[in-house]
Amino acid sequence: MRRRLLSDVPLGVFLSGGLDSSSLVACLREVLGADQEINTFSIGFREPSYDESDAARLVARHFGTTHHEQTFDDGDMLTVLPEVSAYLDEPFADPSVLPTYLLCRFARQKVKVALGGDGGDELLGGYPTFLATRSLRLFQRLPRWSRAALGRLVGRLPVSHRNMSVDFLLREYLRGAGSEAAMANQIWMGAFAPAEQEDLLHADVRSELNGFDLAGEMLQRYTHAAGAEPMARLLDLYAQTYLQEEILAKVDRASMANGLEVRAPFLDPELMTFLGRLPTSYRLRGTQTKRILKKAALKRLPAAIVHRKKQGFGIPAAAWLAGSLQEMVGDLLSADRVKAQGLFDPAFVTRLVDEHLTHRRNHRKPLWTLLMFQLWYDHYGRGPTGAPEAPASHEINRSAPQSATQPVDK
Repeated sequence: MRRRLLSDVPLGVFLSGGLDSSSLVACLREVLGADQEINTFSIGFREPSYDESDAARLVARHFGTTHHEQTFDDGDMLTVLPEVSAYLDEPFADPSVLPTYLLCRFARQKVKVALGGDGGDELLGGYPTFLATRSLRLFQRLPRWSRAALGRLVGRLPVSHRNMSVDFLLREYLRGAGSEAAMANQIWMGAFAPAEQEDLLHADVRSELNGFDLAGEMLQRYTHAAGAEPMARLLDLYAQTYLQEEILAKVDRASMANGLEVRAPFLDPELMTFLGRLPTSYRLRGTQTKRILKKAALKRLPAAIVHRKKQGFGIPAAAWLAGSLQEMVGDLLSADRVKAQGLFDPAFVTRLVDEHLTHRRNHRKPLWTLLMFQLWYDHYGRGPTGAPEAPASHEINRSAPQSATQPVDK
C-alpha cells in the first residue's frame, strides 16, 4: 500500500463494502494516520439485491473517510451504454464495465488516482466457484437417476431475476457439474458451454472454424498452470485468464476513458509471489474463502464486513434485459438481423430471447454477451460486402467520446 501511495495528485479508494476494498481502506488509514483525509467512492443500485451501499457506508464511518456515493439505475445505463461500447475495441461481455465506468467518471471529479481491490478474489480464492469445485466429486459420485431427479426438481423452480437467486445458482451449478473441474469453472464463469456454442454458431461459421476447440485450449492451459495441487492450478488459471483478460481489461478501459489511473495493491509482485507459494489451505479451508485475509482483517474491520457473503460487482442485467433494454434486444437480436448477419443461428437466439422475456429461464449471461457483441459489431464489424453495417434503429453513437484521445494525468 505504501508503494502505491506515491503520487503528486489527489488519490482515493474504490469502496464497495466487500472484504478486499475494505481491507485497502483499513491499511490506508493505518499508513496515513487518524487525521489525514481519505476519499472513498462507491456506486449503489436501486435494486436492493445488487446494492452494497450500506456496507460501504459502514466501512467509511468506521475509518472516518470522506465518502462519495452515487446511485446507478437503468436510466443511467441506457445513457452510458453507447458511450461505453464505443471504447470497447473487442467484444467484451462483462456487464460490470458499466458501473466501473460510472465509478471512474464519478471518482475523477475529485481525484486523479484511485486504489482498487482487483486481484483479491483470484489470488485468495474468493469466488463461489472455488467452493462449488470442491463439491464436484461428491456430486459426480451420485447415481445417475438421482442427478437426473435433481435436475428435474431444479427445472421446476420459479425463475427470479434477483442477484444470486437460489434458482439461478442451482441451474448454473448443474450446467457445469457434469464436467471436470477446469471445464466446470469455464462453464460457470462464461455464457455458453461448449455444446451451447455449437448450437449458437451458424453452420457456415462452424465449418470455417475447422475443428478449433476453445474448450480444449482452456483445458491445456489448466494442465500447464502453476501449482502442485489441483486447486492451486485452478487459481493460477483464473489469474492467467479471467483476471488479466477480463477484470484488468475492464478497469483499464473504464479508467483510461475518464483520465483516471487505477492502482491494485493486491497485484504487488512481492505479495503475488508470497500468496502463490502458500498452500491452498491458507486461502481456502472448508467453506471459508480468503482465509488468511479474513484472519488479518478481523483485527482491523467490523466483523459484519469480514463475514459478509460475497456479492460481486454486478448489475441487474436480467431485469433490464426484460425491461428497459427489451426494445434494444428485440432490434439487435431479431431473427431477420441475425439471419442476415450470418454468424449465429437465428432459431437458437430467438429461443433465448423468448424464454428470458417470458421468465421461463434466466438467460442474462448469454443474452448480455450477444447484445454486447452486436453493439461492438455495429461499431467495428463489417457486413458481408465489406462495408460497415447500417445503423441499428436505436441509433447508438458510433464516434468514440473525445476524452478517449486526451492525455491521461498520472
